[in-house]
Amino acid sequence: MQKLRTRLIAVFLTAIFLTLCVPSVFAACPHGLDDTDVWNLSPEERAKIGPDLGHFLLSNEKDRIDVIVGCVKDSGFDYILRSREVIGHFAVDGECPLFRVFGAQLSPKQILTLARSSLVTNIEWNRDDIQFFMDSARGTNGANVDALRNSYPDLDGNMDGNINSYSTDDIVIAIIDTGIDPSHLDLDDGKVILWHDGILGLPYPYDYVDGHGTACAGIAAGDGEANWNYRGVAPYAALAVVKMAPTYLGALDALEKVMVWHALYGIDILSISWGFIPGNLVWDWTLPLMEIAVNELVAAGVIVTCAAGNYDGQTDERRYVCVPATAEYAITVGASNDGYNRMWYSAWGNTPYIKPDILAPGNNIHAPAADNQFDPEATHDRYLNFGGTSAASPFAAGLIALLLEDEAMRGNEDDGNPVTKHLLMASAEELPDDTVPGKDEKNGAGFIDAVNIWNFWHDDVSSSFMDAEYSLGYSWEDQDWLWTNEPMWTYDGEDWYWLYAYSSIFIYIEVWGDPDAIVKIRILSSVGGYPGSVLSYSYPKNHPVCGYTATYTGAYFVKITCEQYSGDYYDIRISTTPS
Repeated sequence: MQKLRTRLIAVFLTAIFLTLCVPSVFAACPHGLDDTDVWNLSPEERAKIGPDLGHFLLSNEKDRIDVIVGCVKDSGFDYILRSREVIGHFAVDGECPLFRVFGAQLSPKQILTLARSSLVTNIEWNRDDIQFFMDSARGTNGANVDALRNSYPDLDGNMDGNINSYSTDDIVIAIIDTGIDPSHLDLDDGKVILWHDGILGLPYPYDYVDGHGTACAGIAAGDGEANWNYRGVAPYAALAVVKMAPTYLGALDALEKVMVWHALYGIDILSISWGFIPGNLVWDWTLPLMEIAVNELVAAGVIVTCAAGNYDGQTDERRYVCVPATAEYAITVGASNDGYNRMWYSAWGNTPYIKPDILAPGNNIHAPAADNQFDPEATHDRYLNFGGTSAASPFAAGLIALLLEDEAMRGNEDDGNPVTKHLLMASAEELPDDTVPGKDEKNGAGFIDAVNIWNFWHDDVSSSFMDAEYSLGYSWEDQDWLWTNEPMWTYDGEDWYWLYAYSSIFIYIEVWGDPDAIVKIRILSSVGGYPGSVLSYSYPKNHPVCGYTATYTGAYFVKITCEQYSGDYYDIRISTTPS
């Protein structure tokens, strides 16, 4: 009887634990918590507690746990005071007011109490296992950057008119990493125009860890003074560098610093080559506060590239992208080799978003090596063979810097995200062994190609009907207008075209391209230069056609809408014939 009772108790306790594992894996722990505390939380309240913290609560033997607390957007700047009103006094370890986040050491009881508060959105463990995604694999690839340089020799990141000085008037790339060695010949002469030390608070740049940050900065913007063949993608761009404290809260603090720099100086590009690797919870891998912060940066106008992550030695069929590359609006970059194939270690696959977004060169990149900047014997001209998705992210960031420079030179405002993200995906090259057209979870949209990007960047029609592409003029006779490889800007889901037709002319439109893209065609009247009523339309298909006999002489609009799939291309033919 005693054995039966013991077994029943064990089964009952196991059932409670498994029930609480969905959706957020936590249960009562011995520090003042009981079943009542646990069961009083609704599923929504339990979901506020991050999976890692849930496991930590279960196994923790301490009275206080290092956590990060995120508050609702409309909580104002008194969110810490209001949190103390809920759970009593606690010491604050740090805060990021722009993201409404603070760090603290809280008891398990306080954590559960905060989870019940409508003030709080997330409570997560302040992890300190951040990793930098460097790999020593070999290979070479330049993503056609040299061909682009030959065609556009003035594209180099310099915008203030002086390649020997750097300022916020140049294209500026932010790097959050281990720091930077500003004494390297490729990174000296004032290239680092903004600096923040999140560890020691020192006022001058340095990189005393392993040179990871120095190498990433050189790939994006090294000027090649030590060796012109090893210059960065945007050699005369300026740099804004954050030396990050290697904790979850330290990473959030670094992201907030870039947000401030964006507001003050207009810095629009950020490269991230680090992340948190998933543990046992790979089926529900997320750190919401980190992902929210990255998405808020993008919403503010910062283009964020994130290394997908490396999985050296992992043999599982499914691999998981690391946080913060899991963020929906980040440009998640995997690594490719000289054969235009994804490197075996490059992370892929994630829920609920398909990641990575693109692949970029990530092997045998010659990058600046950090020296002791105060050593008079150091030559400050060394390079190392640098690889991994750590190299791919700054490579993509450097190419984006050239895109923004080109926009500025043509008198346009930079498009920012998500236009840039979809441009990169739409113009990407499918890999030779890729049997899945369009974007897929292993290779993203394909391999980044600088020349293709430029063709798309210059030739794409506007997504605004106020600047619709002029396709056909006066049409008495047969006219045919064909445009290939049109990027589908799915951030707003539509492209516009404009034509002029005489009454009784038949307008015929055909769209085809990526089989994954489902589009709809609409022909609209023009009223005072604005779209009027819909005159004819097609049903959503991957190869729709649409026709209409003009009922008046004048302008007509054509609207192409993406109904399914994001970030790829289509071809369109608009023709007119006398009816």
